[in-house]
Amino acid sequence: MKRKRTEPPARTAAALAAICSASALLSVLFALRVEPWRQPDERAHFQYVEHLATQRSFPVLKSKAESSLYEAHQPPAYYLLSVPVYLAFRHCGEVQAMYALRVWTCLFGAGTLWFLWWLASTLFPRRPVLSLTAVAFVGLLPMHLYVASSLGNDALAGMIATATLALLVRSLRTPPARRTALLLGALVGLGLLSKTTCLFLAPLAAARFLWLEAGRRATFRQWLAHTVVAGAAALAVSGWWLGRNTLLYGDPLALRKFNEVFASSPHPSKFLVDYGMSLGNYLRFVAQLVFLTFWGIL
Repeated sequence: MKRKRTEPPARTAAALAAICSASALLSVLFALRVEPWRQPDERAHFQYVEHLATQRSFPVLKSKAESSLYEAHQPPAYYLLSVPVYLAFRHCGEVQAMYALRVWTCLFGAGTLWFLWWLASTLFPRRPVLSLTAVAFVGLLPMHLYVASSLGNDALAGMIATATLALLVRSLRTPPARRTALLLGALVGLGLLSKTTCLFLAPLAAARFLWLEAGRRATFRQWLAHTVVAGAAALAVSGWWLGRNTLLYGDPLALRKFNEVFASSPHPSKFLVDYGMSLGNYLRFVAQLVFLTFWGIL
């Protein structure tokens, strides 16, 4: 019987390294070539980092009119990690510190690709070409390069979300383990410390435990123990921040305060109602926006 030919691991590793290197290089070029403060809300993100480094306290969201720190509602993980970079380059000037922080953010974009490879190779263990294609598509996607080279917390949130999804998928194919539940909970908590939109990771993690119970791969006692361990780990990582927001703003995610501050921002429905835009024109507007976003223009 003729043996099925498989791609040597060395070739796969070399191809993965080449893709990731090309993506990282393009991200750095984006970071250094784009004019200062041209990325959306970059100055506000920069001032968050600056506030942490100089005031040694977390900023408080007030209003756009009262303060330029209108990103103060954002969870602190990215900004805390960026403080050493700011301190190392602040003496070179504000613009140079901004460029340094952009390049620093590129590392999180590269990390996203590594975890994406882990996720894809778990889904397609015998088809490395598919995994490489997924990494190449995301790594060379203009919007990914745009986000990875921008000063802000999106790249870190994307990396943590990808890592969590990779662990979720892999854990479904391995026996239930308390260590996996602990790591999964910690990643969910870290996601909440990175960006509020990572909240979707919590129900996905809960669904994972229900799936194991439904498939009888875990006893009820194991399911309960792992769920409690994951929840405790998530709260251990992010609970202090959620509690701080509850005391300061009245809700753990500061969504009420955010909606209050940005109440004057136009909602998509305003284009249909207030601006008199027809449904057809609105759909064309959305299609154009999606196209420009894909290419990293917006």
